[in-house]
Amino acid sequence: MGADHRNRRKRNFAGQSAAAEAMVRSKGKTGSGFFRADGRNAKVWRDSAMISLILLVGVFIFLGYSWSRSVPSRTGQEYRVYGYKIVAEYPHDPAAFTQGLFYDGNDTFYESTGLYGRSSVRKVDIKTGKVLRKRGMDRTIFGEGLTLWGSRLLQVTWLTKKGYIYDKNTLKLVGSFEHPMKDGWGLTSGKDHIVGSDGSANIYFMDPSNFKETRKVLVNDDGQPVPNLNELEYVKDEIWANVFQTECIARIAPQDGKVNGWILMHGLKSALITQGVVGLDVLNGIAWDSERDRLFVTGKLWPKVYEIELFDQTSHYNDLKAVRKMCIGAELNWR
Repeated sequence: MGADHRNRRKRNFAGQSAAAEAMVRSKGKTGSGFFRADGRNAKVWRDSAMISLILLVGVFIFLGYSWSRSVPSRTGQEYRVYGYKIVAEYPHDPAAFTQGLFYDGNDTFYESTGLYGRSSVRKVDIKTGKVLRKRGMDRTIFGEGLTLWGSRLLQVTWLTKKGYIYDKNTLKLVGSFEHPMKDGWGLTSGKDHIVGSDGSANIYFMDPSNFKETRKVLVNDDGQPVPNLNELEYVKDEIWANVFQTECIARIAPQDGKVNGWILMHGLKSALITQGVVGLDVLNGIAWDSERDRLFVTGKLWPKVYEIELFDQTSHYNDLKAVRKMCIGAELNWR
C-alpha cells in the first residue's frame, strides 16, 4: 500500500471521528437531565450510579445474612419452622389414650389406644367423635402405633416385638407378626414399605410381606440425633413424628433422616387446661387427609381433635438453637 493511500485513509478516519464527536455533542446539547453530556450532569450521573451500587450491594449483604440465619449449615431442603391455626374442633373420646391415628376417607379415623386393660383398635367418625366400631385387646397388651396396608390394619405394641393384623372392615384379628424394633411405638406406611419407631432416634423401614428390616435411618437435626420418636404419619413426601414429652412435630426426610424443620404445637394442651380439662397426657396423634389436604392432631386423653393449618414462622426464630432445645431437649449441648 502506497504512502499517499495510507495518508488519505488517516485523513478520512480523522474526519469520520470528528464528525461522530460533533454528532455526540450536538445530541448531548439537545437532550436534558442526566442524559446531557456536559460535565456537571455527567458527575451527578456518576455519583447517583455509585450510590445505587452501594445500596444494591448492601441489600444483597443483608439478604445473605438473613438467609444464613434462617437456614442451618447443611445443604439440601430449606429448613422451616411452622406455627398453626385451628380450622375446626371435633369431639374425641377423653378416655382414649391415643397411640396411633390415621385418616381413611369419608370423614373417618382409625385409632389405636393404649394402657393395660384399656387398649383397643377402633373406627371413629370425625365430626361426632362417635366410635363406629371397636375391638378391645387382652389386658396384658399395651396398644401402640397403627397403620393400614391394603385391607389390613397393622398394630404394634409397647415393650414387645409382636404386632397384630386386623381386617379393616370388621376389626377381626387375622394374624400377627414379629418386627425388628426393640418394641413398638409409632407406625405408618409408604408406597412399598412400612415405617416404625421405637422411642429411639431411629426409624425402621420394613418389607410389608414379611416385616423384615430393609433399612434403618437415624433421625437427626443438623447432626444431633432426635430421640423419643413416637407416632408417625406420612405427609406428602415427608415422615412427620410426634416427639414424646414435647409439643413439637418433626418433619423428617425419609431418604436420610434429616429433619427439614419443626411444627410447633404449643398452646393446644394449655388451652384445654385453661378450660378446666384435667388428666391430659401428651400431644400424640397425626392424621393427614391427602385428598383434601387436611391435617388433624390430638393427644392422649384429649377431649378434642383439631383440624389445623400451618403457617411459616421461620423468620421469628433467628436463633434456631432455641427451637431445637424446645423440641429435643434443653440438656443437649447444641453447637
